[in-house]
Amino acid sequence: MRNRIMAYGFLFILCMYLLPGPTGAADPAPQRPSAEDYREAVSVQSRHESEIFRVPGVRGVGIGTDAQGLSLSVLYHRDGPPPTLASRFENLTVRLYPVGEFRALTAPVPRDGGAAHQTFQPLPTPMGVSGGHALICNNFCTGGTLGFKVCDASSGQVGYITNNHVAASGCPNFCPNSAPIGTAQRQPGSIDNGCLAAQNIGSLSRFVTISDGGLNQVDAAFVASSDAQVSSTILDIGIPTTSPVDPPLNGSVMKSGR
Repeated sequence: MRNRIMAYGFLFILCMYLLPGPTGAADPAPQRPSAEDYREAVSVQSRHESEIFRVPGVRGVGIGTDAQGLSLSVLYHRDGPPPTLASRFENLTVRLYPVGEFRALTAPVPRDGGAAHQTFQPLPTPMGVSGGHALICNNFCTGGTLGFKVCDASSGQVGYITNNHVAASGCPNFCPNSAPIGTAQRQPGSIDNGCLAAQNIGSLSRFVTISDGGLNQVDAAFVASSDAQVSSTILDIGIPTTSPVDPPLNGSVMKSGR
């Protein structure tokens, strides 16, 4: 179940980059929005998304761009008619995107089929593999995916990003936010190691709190680690670029995970 939640979390983040172009003619290149513009757009979305999701056929809501700047992107299933919505919500134009079901595609280069992602990896362990906290509650063990290696810009601490529900879900019920700061992190996750302790690869440093029933934009935690414990390489992908660019619609994406 945790692996399924993890996958859904990544799909939620990536879904806007997997969409086909909006219905209608091709648009001019969008203008780059400011951080303040984006924050305001997210506020508009949060005020209206419950109303939008009540409209039959709506599958998703997000922030996109068009020739005028930011817009409110509404996803609907391509097998049905476009949903009936207002053309604008506050200052955001509504754009409709027909989508199908999300499915993993066969990799163009032969990979390991997933088996290596759930097993022990020698230090420094690559990202994209099984990991999680060392807590075992009521004989129940867990696991998730190690995301990507980072360096804290303010402190210089080396570590990696994973999910709150992977690194910060504590006993007794493995609810997010409940693991103590400093909780040891292991590889592989205990669910892939017979509920036994595995090699230590860091400790929980901080996380973004998940609100039960509230508006959550990320499911994220930072684990303090070291160059000796974790690698920049993502299994089956390689080392990510250090010069990220804005992702375009219809651009290719990759995920490597448990």
